[in-house]
Amino acid sequence: MEVLLIPIYFLLIISYLIMVPSATASWYSHCFKLPFIHGVGIAVSPIIAGMIIQSLKTEAPSGGGTTGLGTLGETVMEHTDVSWAVQNIYIFAMASLLTYGVYKQALGKCKLGYR
Repeated sequence: MEVLLIPIYFLLIISYLIMVPSATASWYSHCFKLPFIHGVGIAVSPIIAGMIIQSLKTEAPSGGGTTGLGTLGETVMEHTDVSWAVQNIYIFAMASLLTYGVYKQALGKCKLGYR
């Protein structure tokens, strides 16, 4: 019986990976009156920002008694001043964008219906 549920689980995961980003992109594009591809860019920007921030980090010196996550043979990465700055600016920008969108939606200025 559980073997029959595997295709359903697969479809559920694939639909979640497609529907949530496209719904987010659609909300951004309708609320801010942007083309849909710009909404997709905003929805995918956490992945891009994460890769940029990760590339700006430096490898922690080995030894030094580093404990916690990433100590099972993985490389431990530490933030640099630039990676902290990029991360904080990105967080502030996305929080401001989302807050403004919710504000517009609460005032009824977001046209979320069909065009």
